Order: sequence, then C-alpha cells, then structure tokens
Amino acid sequence: MLKALASMVLSMAIVFQGIIHAPPVHAAGCSKVGVQSGLLKHSGLVSGNTAKVCGRELWKLLPKPKIPKKPIVRASPVKKVNWKNEFSVTPDRPRIKLAGSTDLVPGNSLGFSSLAVRHTRNRMLLWYPTQVRFQPVSYLWSFGDGQTSADRDANHSWAESGTFTVRLTVNYSVKYRIIGKSAWVVLPGQIAANSLPVVVNVGQKTLTSSDLVRLVHWTCLQKPIAIGC
Repeated sequence: MLKALASMVLSMAIVFQGIIHAPPVHAAGCSKVGVQSGLLKHSGLVSGNTAKVCGRELWKLLPKPKIPKKPIVRASPVKKVNWKNEFSVTPDRPRIKLAGSTDLVPGNSLGFSSLAVRHTRNRMLLWYPTQVRFQPVSYLWSFGDGQTSADRDANHSWAESGTFTVRLTVNYSVKYRIIGKSAWVVLPGQIAANSLPVVVNVGQKTLTSSDLVRLVHWTCLQKPIAIGC
C-alpha cells in the first residue's frame, strides 16, 4: 500500500514539474517572435505584403466545476460570437503628391513627394483588442525611363518625349501589441506597398483653352483686352 502511494506521489510530482518547466507553446501558423501575457501566448509573422498575428490561451489544468442545471427559460436565440485566434492585415497604399503638372516638355522637371505615414490597424485577437503598426522606413521611385531614386521627395526630368509611368514603393517596419496586456513586439522583416501609377506626358502637351483658335471681332491693336490678346 505504501509503495503504491509513493509511486502515485512520484508520478504527480513528475507531471507537475513538467507543467512548470514546459517549453513555450507558440500559436500555430506564426513565428516564435512573441511573448506571453498572463494566460495569453501571442506571436507574429511578416510574409510578403501581409502581417499575421496569432494567439492562444493556456488554461489551468483544473477540472471544471459542476454547474447545477437551470430551469429551461424560453428566450430569443443569441447569435454566437466567433472569436478568432489569428488575423492578417496589410498597410495602406502609399499616396503621391505632385509639385506641378504631368504635361511637360523635355528637360523640365517634376517634383514628387511620398505621403506615406505611420499608421495602425485595430483588430481583435480572441477577445483582446490588438493593434498592428506600420512605419515607413525606405522609399523607391521608378520614373519609367530606367532612372530611380531612394529619397522621400524626388525631382525628375525626362530628356526625350513620350509617356512615362511613375511608381512608388514604400517599405514598412511592423510591430504589434495586445492593448493593456503587452508592450510593442517588433516583427522581423519589412512589408512593401506600391502606390497607384502616375502617368507623365513629355512633349505631348494637351491643348488648353488659351491654345485654341478663336474668331474675334477686333484685333489686339484695336482692343487689347479682347479675347486671345
């Protein structure tokens, strides 16, 4: 009897020690970059143009208490909430600010500025409010003539006539946090986002109202304030 009791105590000690010193368990589908906040384990992953955050709650290994049966009460059905243990988000598409017209003559320059700023995405991880932050860290302009620039603000001129497509690619660093539960967790890698293209016409000026031929009643000598003078 004493041997059986000692064996049972030893087995419980081994199991208890395994629970205390068990290695960290990370959410499936995410990397090992993450932390534990209370009973919530969370981690994140950057892949392509998407940031993914995963979470898992570690409950205590205790039996659930028996709840006495309640009398049946007829009530309207309650919609079940589907709590998700992961989500994916992408950054905003960077916008471009122009300093001039996109109709140019060869040799004239046009100014471009990136309007990409730091921004966040708010989501729910299980029942915890979570934020993912995107911070622009680098820029790449492509001007359609083989020339590029890595500056946030760029000026460019085209030597030949033609139609050129300008594009901007912004690389973002990524971090996330469980609001009220954890500090910001930095994820390795960066996410690239592309702007909408800007078409520049060089040497193909569009006619404006002042370029059109008009029939007038007076000459400019007769009436200097006439239309077209």
